Amino acid sequence: MNASDLAKPARLPILGLVAFAAVLLLDGLIMMNNSLPEGWQEKLLQDQERCLVAIGFLDHLINEEPESDQFLVERSKAYLGVSDWEASLTDCKQAMRMDKKNLDAYRVSARTLYKLSNLKSAIKAISQTIDGQPNQLASDLAFRSILYSETEQHEDAGKDANAAIKIDPRCGEAYIALALIHLKQSEYRKTISDLRIAQDITPNDPRVPMIMAKMHLAKRDCQQAFEYANKTLALDPTLWQVYEIRAEGHRLSHEHDATVVDTTLALGLANVTDFPKLHLIRASANASQGKFSAAIDDCRRVLALQPDMVAAKELLSTFEQERKQQMEDERKKKGLKAQTQSSAQQQQQQQQQQQQQQQISPLQQNAAPLQQQIKLSPVTVPENSGNSQTLKVPENDRNKP
Repeated sequence: MNASDLAKPARLPILGLVAFAAVLLLDGLIMMNNSLPEGWQEKLLQDQERCLVAIGFLDHLINEEPESDQFLVERSKAYLGVSDWEASLTDCKQAMRMDKKNLDAYRVSARTLYKLSNLKSAIKAISQTIDGQPNQLASDLAFRSILYSETEQHEDAGKDANAAIKIDPRCGEAYIALALIHLKQSEYRKTISDLRIAQDITPNDPRVPMIMAKMHLAKRDCQQAFEYANKTLALDPTLWQVYEIRAEGHRLSHEHDATVVDTTLALGLANVTDFPKLHLIRASANASQGKFSAAIDDCRRVLALQPDMVAAKELLSTFEQERKQQMEDERKKKGLKAQTQSSAQQQQQQQQQQQQQQQISPLQQNAAPLQQQIKLSPVTVPENSGNSQTLKVPENDRNKP
């Protein structure tokens, strides 16, 4: 037995202690998310700092125990907390390769895929978790119900939501799922009723005011939609879906500058750039302001992701024609401006010439009488000078000595 073998037993308790500290940090994050809203900016920074500290701990653990799939899952949760979706998903996939029965890895990957708007893959991942455990968790069923609702599978969504409530009548996420189902079916009273129950169970869940914002937007009540969207952001300013709701409200209100701002914020917070709907909303807003180059860029980005999207193709064709006409109009304006400037310069030169002529004319009139008064007469130079020249002097001066 060598020194390294003796060191291993002593190192394991230390690693376990560090892992426990990392889990405590993540648990603290979850608790804090349920108890905002005052001072949310400071708390948000604290949440991110907790996740970053947890990531640092878990980096050390993974370096020490690279074959631990559970450490990878815990780090994926931390990455989820700092909105690094790609890193979170990478850790989940690696953990699943190590242990195909790691249900926690499928659970976290489903949440991450939902953040990436990859709903079909998220349903598949959470279904792996639900089918792989003997006792189904209400939270898993409720989450899958939300995914079914988002993909218009309302019957399956209703089954999962009711099953979750049967398992746990205090499952707030299940009532949020029911609210989404009723919202999709335009049953607004039921939507409000479901959200009231969810709010009683989880008072600070930001999804409650967010769904209210969606409902008012569906009713074309943009002002109320903005109010609930801002309430949502007071609880969680990182929800990119809220900025999408506000952007849609600004679009309906023909507030093009605000639409561009909110779609850009949504794309930035989502931490991915492949959201065709957001790009098309921003493209239309930019085009409405005559910013056709920016609109064309967004359309081309959408077509790079989905080459067969008819709406994007039509918008791109329209914006390119508008841009061409805009450039032609700009050339005409420049030519007209240059022509106007040239004409103005010519008029100015003509005016200056006229002014000069007007100034010269009085001088000429004054000089004419003088020329008449002054009569020149010949004078002979004496012969001694060597040259005989005739000089003309005024008659008035002839008799002067």
